[in-house]
Amino acid sequence: MELNISGMECKMVRKHLPGFAKLLGGNQGFRESGIYNKMFVSVFDRWLSEGEIHNKIFIDEHFEEVIKRRKRFREFITEVNSGTILYSWRYKRHNRLHIQKPESIKDVLRKCDFDRLWSHSGERYSFLLPDYGAVYEEGWDWTNIIWFLDVGKTGPLIEAAKKSGLYILK
Repeated sequence: MELNISGMECKMVRKHLPGFAKLLGGNQGFRESGIYNKMFVSVFDRWLSEGEIHNKIFIDEHFEEVIKRRKRFREFITEVNSGTILYSWRYKRHNRLHIQKPESIKDVLRKCDFDRLWSHSGERYSFLLPDYGAVYEEGWDWTNIIWFLDVGKTGPLIEAAKKSGLYILK
């Protein structure tokens, strides 16, 4: 279950994540403005070459590897959740952005739905991480995005990735 947050909590999120609604809405101008920087959390230890893409990303017939990758992302989000409060969001009527707080790690994992994570799935969820000045978005190619304001606050996210067997790419 996700809980509505108080007005004070909403102000705190907006203060720590300026313009996050434009970021979430995919506003290219805002994304390219330099206000937020980005790094990537991936199962791969480097960017793949053109020749590697098909063999490394599209591995759905290798179910054991899919299970390993799902487990790494599950461990990552569990570790991040243990270190800070994750906020979810959704659009309500009239395109209003509504911020909520998952009540438990079970709710976070339900939102992520790692059991249905495949090579072609992605961009199904994102979380606001105001304590880290960051927004975490699921990508589609076994690589997710962390949008951040201050690299100095991303240490816990980098550590969570390492602990989970994931890699940080820049």
